[in-house]
Formats: sequence, C-alpha cells, structure tokens
Amino acid sequence: MTQDKQDEDIELGVVAGSGNGGLQQGRCSFCGKSAAEVDCLLAGSGALICDSCVARYKAQLKAEI
Repeated sequence: MTQDKQDEDIELGVVAGSGNGGLQQGRCSFCGKSAAEVDCLLAGSGALICDSCVARYKAQLKAEI
C-alpha cells in the first residue's frame, strides 16, 4: 500500500473540546487530558490527540529535523 493510499484511509476529525460548541467527550491518548481541558481533540486511526500535544510534538519534530 502506498503512503498516499494510507493517508487517504486515515480520516481525521474534530471530536470534542471546549472550543467545539461545548461538545465534551474522550481523552487525549497522549497526555490524558479530557476534552473539557483542551481547545480541540482530534480523532485519528484508533487514537485521540489534543491541540496541546499537536503543538508540543510539532515543535519536537521541527527540532529533530
């Protein structure tokens, strides 16, 4: 399977967060914060990640590259 095909198969979406009209469900799979504690919680293939973890890991990857 090509990377493009894999990327197409993974659907991301905003699931919850304090900034999502009050919808609050789930926890970040990385830091454990609840949806009420974050601005945005994204769903991927079997995991959730909050906006704080996205920013933290983006900075970490940028420093490593």
